[in-house]
Amino acid sequence: MLYEMDRFLPSVEDKEVRREEELEIFSKLYRTNPIFRALIHSDDEECYDLLVRRLGKIPEKIIRRVLEFGVRFFAGGFDLEIKPSKLIIEAGGVCLGGYIPEQRLCYLSKEAFRWDMPENLSLIPLAHAFDHSLGVDHCASSADGSLFLWHYLECKADKIGHRFISEYAGKGPKQYFAQCMASYFSQDSFCGRERLKWEDESMYFYLDSFFRYYIKCVD
Repeated sequence: MLYEMDRFLPSVEDKEVRREEELEIFSKLYRTNPIFRALIHSDDEECYDLLVRRLGKIPEKIIRRVLEFGVRFFAGGFDLEIKPSKLIIEAGGVCLGGYIPEQRLCYLSKEAFRWDMPENLSLIPLAHAFDHSLGVDHCASSADGSLFLWHYLECKADKIGHRFISEYAGKGPKQYFAQCMASYFSQDSFCGRERLKWEDESMYFYLDSFFRYYIKCVD
């Protein structure tokens, strides 16, 4: 409903604060941390810079795990043979990006960095890669007995307090995990952390405890 959506529309002040925070994160990580140079491949400097700013919101331990798992992230301009994959992000029939498990490859097109695209869209391919790294031979989110899968099924059954945060999240358990993880680490006003907490509160708190434990305890 309209009144529910209004609470997520950003003010001019919010946008300015977010931009300053992004620039501060980018400045720190871009100059001191080589991990992004190893992970991201792009012929488009603007796309590279934007992606670094957005991935900078994800804890380094998670990014390092993905990198050590052998994942590469291609952004913007690139000449690459993309294998078919079900983990594709689309808008209006246009492919914006995705993740290919067989190649351990994340990718985003230039269209994914347009000003009118949600910022957390850039985090979804990496979330798929992290999910894959947890399961190794498969994605952990779709494994039998997975609590991620249980939360997905609760949303699918339209249980009280469980709603898919986006159309992409409703496509399957892998897409559900990736969207929720991307939203958890995003301040995007339309599909970010606050929206996740509002729409799918139990998944929000499960992710919160999961990532706190992972960052603190997992080697």
